Amino acid sequence: MTKIRHIPHILRNTSISVAIIIIGGLTISYFTASGVPRAFLEERIQAAGAANNAAVLINSSIENLKKIEQFEAADSNEQALDLISFEISQKQEKQNAAVLLASHLEVMANAAKDITSNRARNLAIESVTIGVSMVSRLVTYNNSVEQLFSAIQYKIINGNVPDGTNLRGLIAGINANSKSINDLSRAFNAALEEFDKNYGA
Repeated sequence: MTKIRHIPHILRNTSISVAIIIIGGLTISYFTASGVPRAFLEERIQAAGAANNAAVLINSSIENLKKIEQFEAADSNEQALDLISFEISQKQEKQNAAVLLASHLEVMANAAKDITSNRARNLAIESVTIGVSMVSRLVTYNNSVEQLFSAIQYKIINGNVPDGTNLRGLIAGINANSKSINDLSRAFNAALEEFDKNYGA
């Protein structure tokens, strides 16, 4: 898996059973009544949003790929190139989506260590594991889709694909990764909903 850098370390591990945080004169328990660190519940909301956003970006790229193929078939090369340029410009946003999800998962993983119930902890770890798998797929997808759009751009401009490029293979791999990402996104949300149903605040 491609290394994801610049993931912030936000939550420190703690060995105390109950931590009390004093903020502006208010005393806030580190744990909810169900024995779950508040940090986990807060981050799971952010992580779910990040996972959904990543899936939306992926699905948008797949739809644009279909449009590009249609433009090519209709000899509308300028429209195809415009859409390709747009997708290439989205590279950083797609990478940021993966990094953002990874950062929320890191906080969740650290907070999960302090969950008092074994079953709750296992459910939390399961959701984080699914999320990590999604990040891995996102990294692979982003690398492949960048290569694909660059190859199609080259083909339209030069009349042939770059040497050693297998467009069909790239497209097949991207479609498979897209399906996997959407499946993992649904599984991630389902795992979080199961956790909330039993241990949410």
